[in-house]
Amino acid sequence: MAELALGIVGIVPLIGGAIKAYKEVNQKLKLFRHSSKEVKKTHKVLRIQRQVFANECRLWLAFGIEDDETATQMASDPEHDGWNDPSLDASLRNRLKDNYDIWLEVNAGIVNTIDSLDTSLVSFRESSDVETGALQKTLKRTEGGVKAAFTASKHEKLIEKLRASNNELKGLREQIEDIHKSKRPCSVQMRASQKGDCESLIGIRRASKALHEALMSTWRCGQPDHLGHAMKLFVEAYKVADEIKLNLAILCYNRIGDVARSTLVQLEVRSQNLEWIEQSNLPGPLPPPDDDEVPPRKRRKVVRFAETTVQTHFKEFNSATTVTLGQNLNCGSCDLRSSKDTCKELMRRLSTECLGHIDDHKAISMDEVLDDSSQAFFSTVDRLKLARCLVSAVLKFHSTPWLSDFWRLRDLAFFRTDQDEEVSDALRTLHLGVEVSQKQLNSMEDVQISSECSRLSQVSEDDRLFCGINNLMLHSLGVALLQIDRWAQVEPSDILNVRKMALRNSSLGPRYQEITQKCLRCDFGYGSDLTKPRLQEAVYENVVGALEKMISSLDLTDD
Repeated sequence: MAELALGIVGIVPLIGGAIKAYKEVNQKLKLFRHSSKEVKKTHKVLRIQRQVFANECRLWLAFGIEDDETATQMASDPEHDGWNDPSLDASLRNRLKDNYDIWLEVNAGIVNTIDSLDTSLVSFRESSDVETGALQKTLKRTEGGVKAAFTASKHEKLIEKLRASNNELKGLREQIEDIHKSKRPCSVQMRASQKGDCESLIGIRRASKALHEALMSTWRCGQPDHLGHAMKLFVEAYKVADEIKLNLAILCYNRIGDVARSTLVQLEVRSQNLEWIEQSNLPGPLPPPDDDEVPPRKRRKVVRFAETTVQTHFKEFNSATTVTLGQNLNCGSCDLRSSKDTCKELMRRLSTECLGHIDDHKAISMDEVLDDSSQAFFSTVDRLKLARCLVSAVLKFHSTPWLSDFWRLRDLAFFRTDQDEEVSDALRTLHLGVEVSQKQLNSMEDVQISSECSRLSQVSEDDRLFCGINNLMLHSLGVALLQIDRWAQVEPSDILNVRKMALRNSSLGPRYQEITQKCLRCDFGYGSDLTKPRLQEAVYENVVGALEKMISSLDLTDD
């Protein structure tokens, strides 16, 4: 039953208990070490195995704790608050996978061995000379020297079991580290190819601006049962060769009787640069130009659905982007710009398998997860990956209509399709949104971004100057990183509280605290204009690079 209980509470409190038991037995043997040579020898070898175990604890904790100082303190202090942290146990379980159970069994065996050793010490007694005040340590022997010899032999066997268990811990840990090292180069290379460099981020940003322009220029809906629409642009975006791939979800809010439903349409957007498209190649009528001047050879944006092309001409500003919305469609070519009902046109052309209904509670804003009930669900690595996603969102979508300079975690959300869904899978649906209400459908000039802070900053200029906020976008990012660290909601406009919290030790380690403070102050050494490529590169190198290293040092998976 004891082993079952230990398995339920987890490895973290189990190790803390083992460290405490080691300490207590060591104190008892230290007290009686002068009683006999056997006791002195037993105390000596126990001290060695205790230190070996402490060293192993420190190395094993590194799988779940990025801060080595914290791991060192926990390995030497059984009363450390870290031993009561449920998120650490969840992080270790998530990182070690099948190795977690083996690690737990070895440590449970160590605890049982120490308990047996402690029980065998009942033959030792301590007496005090009250008259002289001198503490005398004596060894009480039962049945003469036979009992003493038997006890010494038993102690040697128990300590040999501790030595064997420590060797098992070392061997298992080294195997895990070797496996991790063999995976790391491939894993890092895969991440680098997916995320791309700063040039791909610039391309993604330009493509997202072109997509927003295309949506705002063409979207129309004349269906009375549609209450509104939301354009959800996923943060996950890639550059492959000369093509930018974005993922877009369009939600149509409609009411059938007294039931409100949300119809979800998912599209893959592909953006390409085209030098020129002949006017004669565009099907259907085009709107007249805004003036009588004949423009120079302009680049056009082409919207394509799979193999079929839906082309439309847009007025643009030094932009050259082709937007391809990939989906399984069986339709002919048409000009979406000339369509009187874009929403109806898409619904008609999309196959039924591409449509689905989602419940409102499955779209979760990021600030909703910052509570105690979900903290254990996010391991240390999950929190670092979430931070990496937010930095990626800033670098991809700053200076675009998708993300305002002064933003909050509530401006981002993800879709939760399954209660048992992995955090990494949920983060793949992290998205920004543009809301289009029904009253705006006839005039797209008043389209609003869903964020409450999209138009006006709630931080005054005086506050910004006084507190050294050099860049609102990066300040908002720093606050978001701080919230992930503290796992609590913090208002970006509460600057004094933000700065106080940023000065406290980080639960994710000193490196995480450093990058948080850098973002809050825009302290990267290349000015405060995030539209400048050099500052973008500095943020990528100092923040994304640091988070990648932290994740790589803790993550034993391939994702």
